[in-house]
Amino acid sequence: MIAHALPKRVALVPEQQFAQPPANWTTDGQLFYCLEPSVEGLKQATLENANYRVRVNNPHDDILGLRNGTFSFGRYVAGIPNSAAPGQQCPDGPDRILYQTALGGARRGYAAAFTGEGTPAQPVVDAEHFELLEVDDWIFAFNTAAQRGEFHRIDAKLDGNALQLDRPLAFEPTANDVAKAVLMAYFDQHALTKHDDPGHLTLGLLFRGEEGPDDIYEALGAKLSMTLEAIQPGALVSARFEGQCARFRHEEPELDGVTLEGLPAGNDPVVSSIGDETLVKMATFGQPLADIPILGSLEPKVGITHKPVAGVNGLEGVQGYVGDGWGECGVSFSTYHSKACRQEFVGRVRKHLLLQVGIASQRAIGMYWPSLSYREDPGRGVQTDLTASRLVFRGHERMASSEIGRSSLLFLFAN
Repeated sequence: MIAHALPKRVALVPEQQFAQPPANWTTDGQLFYCLEPSVEGLKQATLENANYRVRVNNPHDDILGLRNGTFSFGRYVAGIPNSAAPGQQCPDGPDRILYQTALGGARRGYAAAFTGEGTPAQPVVDAEHFELLEVDDWIFAFNTAAQRGEFHRIDAKLDGNALQLDRPLAFEPTANDVAKAVLMAYFDQHALTKHDDPGHLTLGLLFRGEEGPDDIYEALGAKLSMTLEAIQPGALVSARFEGQCARFRHEEPELDGVTLEGLPAGNDPVVSSIGDETLVKMATFGQPLADIPILGSLEPKVGITHKPVAGVNGLEGVQGYVGDGWGECGVSFSTYHSKACRQEFVGRVRKHLLLQVGIASQRAIGMYWPSLSYREDPGRGVQTDLTASRLVFRGHERMASSEIGRSSLLFLFAN
């Protein structure tokens, strides 16, 4: 049999104990869809045996070294399937695990029903559902009649079960409309810098090819770093996860019986950027967001990578991981040329920006930068034969009482 080069079944499991395999991959492993998985970096190091040679051309065998390794895979950035009813929490799944592993924090929000009372800026939700929502949570406010939704942040909870939102809804809420649940992934400072923090996740991953027991690789004590592809009009939104592991296994006989049967968890990812609206809203920090035109592509930067905490008493020399790469979170894009951008650059004006790809429930995704500073002079350039300014921003935290509220970048997944 000639096997295909890419692994055909990929599963993950959050580790209960660092770099220890699950009791049973077949039952505990969670299959997930991904793009172009690669395990070429899962190789054991070797050390030269430097003892003197009895004969000049007769070296000693190398000594087997550490079993650290690297791997990678991509994943479409898409909404969360199996919509939660009002009062229920956003379903759990591989996205929550992957993004929490890479960014440090993830929260599964709750869905709530609008009552039809209040105003677009302060809509009222059902009393029981109101108690489940928290300040700095995001909702996907869905207009049932128009079949259209937008992401909104909860800035305050008011008397009478009203929500103070970051900006008014684009519609008059009725009793038929819903604040759908949102999966929120964010930078958690504690989880990123303390590998013994409860929110700090490491994974076990299993890659199974077509050759059965001869083509199975298990990565243990794995940590992910994430990058995003440039967001192009009409293109698929995708992320790339680069992983490193404390140890891997390949030849062990206990892997021979792993089958990984069935379909991956959740639905086949629904691509949100084809045929749907893409919204980009920006404003001066503290002001309500407003639409801004984007020329060409938009390039987001995540900026958080991880490096192993090395130690002689670690497992294969690794005790855990710590976040690295601080300060590179940001976003850049081109817009119509205006001297106002240059004035803001000189005046050191802070901005905030919301990108939303798609308007449908279970499909839409969002990225929000709460505080952005200009990194470069916007200048005057050309984009698609139009006079344009290139805006390059660096992300900052904002003052808030919660880790999710302070995060310099949030990923939002509509449910």
